[in-house]
Amino acid sequence: MLHKEKLLLLHLLPLLFLSASSLSTNLPKDRYYTCNYHLHTDKVSREEATLRCEKQGGKLAVIHSAAQNEEVGQLLQSAQLESVWIGLFLTDSVQQWDDGTSLGFSKLDPADTGPASGANVLMGMSGRWYLMKEKHWAGFVCGVSRRFVLFSLPLTQAGSSDTCAENSMELARVASSKDVRQVRRLIKEEGVSKRHHWYWVGGENPTATGIWQWSDGTPAVG
Repeated sequence: MLHKEKLLLLHLLPLLFLSASSLSTNLPKDRYYTCNYHLHTDKVSREEATLRCEKQGGKLAVIHSAAQNEEVGQLLQSAQLESVWIGLFLTDSVQQWDDGTSLGFSKLDPADTGPASGANVLMGMSGRWYLMKEKHWAGFVCGVSRRFVLFSLPLTQAGSSDTCAENSMELARVASSKDVRQVRRLIKEEGVSKRHHWYWVGGENPTATGIWQWSDGTPAVG
């Protein structure tokens, strides 16, 4: 029976908002998550941070509002990290994010202007942004969409569901080939052995309906 095996627990973030302050101690200690952003505490160059985010299928964080800026700021405070790379690059003539969108909302000091040689941008714990014109190493924040989080926990299905609920999440809905590719990539990135392991996801067959569905109530169609 599956519930007697040592299983790995798979969560899907975007189903319910996950605030940084509610993260379980079972989350990886060097990573902090919300539905939109994923903070890494290991200090790397701006170039390496860009590559790391792209490897995850995203880009360095793009911030277009005060609410988004506060969301990232809370991650820094939770991690007690002084500064992180965000996805903004400035020159005298170009002010745009790594995804190609223009700079609108800004927390740069008005006295700071992009030098002709270009400057990358760091965000501090206070929420302010700073130009960095020299080689520098810092943590980084990736913008994420539909991010899965993998937990190596020996739990029953009920236990895994409860753990998700405690962290304001639900078990994963893996409803498309794209979802499957994301999960496979995550397993590979985390270095988890695929032999002799099963993974809880959010499919269920409620007695009341007799119809297979996902934890969020959507039909589980084959």
